[in-house]
Amino acid sequence: MPDLTMPEGGVDVMRFARAYERPRETNDCSPQLVEEYILESEGPEGKINHIKLSILQRPSNAEYLGELYVDRDYKEKEENGTSCK
Repeated sequence: MPDLTMPEGGVDVMRFARAYERPRETNDCSPQLVEEYILESEGPEGKINHIKLSILQRPSNAEYLGELYVDRDYKEKEENGTSCK
């Protein structure tokens, strides 16, 4: 078990603290793409499993959102999968 006793003289919190910038004022509530990950694997009978994870953020309040798209029989330029937010 780690030693959790307080060090003598305390801890200089300000040495480790960091101030985060506030998001700029805006009325734009539309989510903007921050990152996107695409994973593919070969399934049974040569079908391609296609998974896309999109991470979005609203500039107005710095809220993060995610969208997951899964297609178990992926064909280019066709969207036959399902998604959730």
